[in-house]
Amino acid sequence: MTYWHTCAKKHRESTFAKQADRGSASLWGVALMGLLMTVAMAFVTVGSVRVARHHVQDAADLSALAAARLAIVDPQAACDRAKIIAAKNAVQLLQCTLTGEIADVRTSLTITLPAIGTRTLTGRARAGPSEYTDQARHPWTGTHGPAPMDRHPWTGAGTPSRGARPEQERGPGQAPRTRAGTRTA
Repeated sequence: MTYWHTCAKKHRESTFAKQADRGSASLWGVALMGLLMTVAMAFVTVGSVRVARHHVQDAADLSALAAARLAIVDPQAACDRAKIIAAKNAVQLLQCTLTGEIADVRTSLTITLPAIGTRTLTGRARAGPSEYTDQARHPWTGTHGPAPMDRHPWTGAGTPSRGARPEQERGPGQAPRTRAGTRTA
């Protein structure tokens, strides 16, 4: 076998090897696109479930507020109003319980997910008047209204009292500061 025959044979073999590999990049590209589509579909599914969960919880909150608003005036119509609010939000009212002035509401929403099937999401909310009234005394200070914030709760740093100007602030044992930041005494 001559040199030219050997070179021609190697050329044919390398050409055949290149032709055998032809099209494999297309297969890898299709496989990668399929993987990306699967991941994107998973993200879309998780996102839609989260949106539906927030939707059913928001509907429960609104229904509870509507029921609590009418709980004192007309207890019979309170749960009817909660049912109307839930229906307007495209969810089903499962339970409406009035305990005095407090409304306890449960709502549900059925969703269909691809490859998983049908699932039911539930939301629960309570609403009623706040425990704090103007006549209530603060448990720490015994005064009416909110607790005074003379010190920051975590750092302990002082905060100016309401109505005080910065030049009037005084720390313990400190002379008042002037506007320029120097001490007067």
